[in-house]
Amino acid sequence: MEQQIKELKKLVENSERILITSHISPDPDALASVLLLGTTLIRNYPDKEVAMVLEEEPEDLNFLVGYSDIKFGPLFKALKTAKPDLIIMLDAVNYERCSRADGEQVRQYLVHNEVKTAIIDHHEPTGKDDSDVYIHRNSIATTQDIYEVCFEHLKLKKPKGYCETTMLGIYSDSGGFMYAN
Repeated sequence: MEQQIKELKKLVENSERILITSHISPDPDALASVLLLGTTLIRNYPDKEVAMVLEEEPEDLNFLVGYSDIKFGPLFKALKTAKPDLIIMLDAVNYERCSRADGEQVRQYLVHNEVKTAIIDHHEPTGKDDSDVYIHRNSIATTQDIYEVCFEHLKLKKPKGYCETTMLGIYSDSGGFMYAN
């Protein structure tokens, strides 16, 4: 696992434009993981362009710090606009899960433009797309993985609102902390 975390750090440091996304019909863990990673990268790498993109907007989560920085709309369109050299897919293992209609177009765009890819997910990797880095820590929530990778392993500075965002993501996927892992 340490090697994948080192590889993720290397990908981030060698990128200029990073796009972070998650699955369609985003639940609190999907949104919280995108928001936590995005705001953390923005705080620690101010020279990089970081775009947080979700195809669909969830209800009642706009109180989170940084929420207004998330772009809601088609992933394929966001790729063509942001022109990332790194895409990080969270809480999902394939592009069909992140785009309601354009999964294959997203995949082809990434291959054709040689965009580096990273996947961080807590689900089993059934149907996983190829990626340069894959982090699966078998945790309760992807938000927990983001927290541990960013703050415990990489020792990055925490952004404003990180605690509330982290707790929301973990709480929502743990059934109110009923399921321990």
